[in-house]
Amino acid sequence: MATTTGSAAPSIVVRVDSSLTENVSSHLTVAASWEWKMAVLLQYSQYNDAIGRPIQLLPQYSFCPALIQRDQRPVFLYNFVEVLDELVDYQDIKDKLPGLSFRQIGGAIAFLRKLAQFNLKGIDIDALIDSEEAADQELQDNLRSVLTAQEASVVLSIP
Repeated sequence: MATTTGSAAPSIVVRVDSSLTENVSSHLTVAASWEWKMAVLLQYSQYNDAIGRPIQLLPQYSFCPALIQRDQRPVFLYNFVEVLDELVDYQDIKDKLPGLSFRQIGGAIAFLRKLAQFNLKGIDIDALIDSEEAADQELQDNLRSVLTAQEASVVLSIP
């Protein structure tokens, strides 16, 4: 029996073979992962709609949030947050919010950067690059290639 669920979701093909429990358990994990990713994507899309859609959530980049430059090249939102981190004066923030430590301020910016790295492929961008390599255009081109979406499909084999 084959079931296809929408164009953004993976297709699911159910087959009969020897281990129902192992197969169902394994595939439920995959399905739960897709459900979580779709819920996050929906939330990001709703936030973007609420602010006039300045952020692009494009399938060709696995929906990693981006701003599109005049030359049509993406600037991923995590890069934008990184630039903000470089430009912001932590002492100014501390003066306005004196109850925060510098560690908390840095942690908040790191958290925003991590949120900006969301992508359907589940790629941990920080695990791929460090801050010195982030400005390397060739590396950014390689990341764009990695994030470029391929058609997703999941095949469930169920006895």
